Amino acid sequence: MTKPDGPPELNEIRADLNRLVIDAFNADSRKIPDDIPILDLGVSSLDLVEGMRRVFDYFGVLVSIRRVIEGQLTLGGLALYIEQELLTQKSAKKGAQSATQVWIIQREVPLDITQQHIAFLSRYSNEAAAAYNEALVVHLEGDLHGPAIQAALEEAGNRYEALRTALDAESDVLTVGAGQSLELLVSLASREQLAARLAEVVSRPFEPGKRLFRAELLRLSENKHILVLVGHALVLDQDSLRLVLAEIARLYQVFSQDESASPASAPMPPCVQWADYLALGSTAEAHTLQSQAQAYWKRVFADGVPRLELPSDFPRPPIKKYAGARLALALDTSVQRSLQHWAATQNLGVWRILFAACAAFVHRIAGSEDMVMGVESEAVYLETGLPVFAHTHSMLPVRVNFDPACSFREYAHAQEQRLAEANAHTVFSFTDLIRR
Repeated sequence: MTKPDGPPELNEIRADLNRLVIDAFNADSRKIPDDIPILDLGVSSLDLVEGMRRVFDYFGVLVSIRRVIEGQLTLGGLALYIEQELLTQKSAKKGAQSATQVWIIQREVPLDITQQHIAFLSRYSNEAAAAYNEALVVHLEGDLHGPAIQAALEEAGNRYEALRTALDAESDVLTVGAGQSLELLVSLASREQLAARLAEVVSRPFEPGKRLFRAELLRLSENKHILVLVGHALVLDQDSLRLVLAEIARLYQVFSQDESASPASAPMPPCVQWADYLALGSTAEAHTLQSQAQAYWKRVFADGVPRLELPSDFPRPPIKKYAGARLALALDTSVQRSLQHWAATQNLGVWRILFAACAAFVHRIAGSEDMVMGVESEAVYLETGLPVFAHTHSMLPVRVNFDPACSFREYAHAQEQRLAEANAHTVFSFTDLIRR
């Protein structure tokens, strides 16, 4: 189908939309009634994502999957929404040059139980708030086109909901807004100051009511810079920050090659927006998987949760503290090669072997044969095959048992199976598991 040159009439939108939906959902009918909710067509979550992607490609209108699911949107209602958005885009272009930037809240998303706890901590303590910051630090070398990187960041901030989401200052909701550009803060930094500056940028808490994402550029010299992307765990994780970086790089390439280029010169790639990702968790398909996951975790911990007593150098403080750090360890090259070779012979992933080795070590120092190891999960909700700009991971409590009589090869395969089972049941959150 060829995209229309100008704003089409409502009847044209309905006809084009009908053809798009029939093609995307593999519907048998030649005409879908306007008054039947799209979800009643029996589409899967993957079909729904693909259908809304095609709508965006054809009309240039981004339709939230959350709107379709929670609003029981019909084909007729979707046509009206597209017509309204096209008219709004047309009028917005006319007044874009003179308009004053005003932050407009587009939607509110209630916090779940896990997020409510994080929101409380973020409001009452700067240290606790900063503990949930996720950061990505990138070294840039060579000539940097300042206006292009600013334009790339602004456009990314406009396109993706997770980058324009804020924690409400008073109520337990996250607000998605629009109307204000995302500012890139730029400052000078010496080599001696760099470590302290990075720590300050990464650990600075987000203010309630403000975006839960920021970017800063530290200028070391004429052709050496450090780009720091910081997002809050309420909406972004490390994988999402990498997606954001890739999108900024893609947009930067467009704007640096042509300073007069418009955002249309870099069309938005297929993706799942943050609010849509949350909405996927409320579908019938997700509810079925959540029930299955709940039953699985109840079986795993049917006899209770084993208590782990580790040796410690210092007593636990009477008041909970949130200071902490991540420690990255690099393996020796020869060790890496040996590990990769052994992993290939055993048909195991390297990180799963490392998990088994870590578990065996903790078993040894704790003197316990039954314990729970926490690992980061794979995507929590439904797999769509598209990149997701959201916090898509949770903590997996993997229950591991240690038999001193078995070999490490047998132990590694056993833990690989436990990890696979746990990752197959990620749609039931860690917080819900604790509460149940």
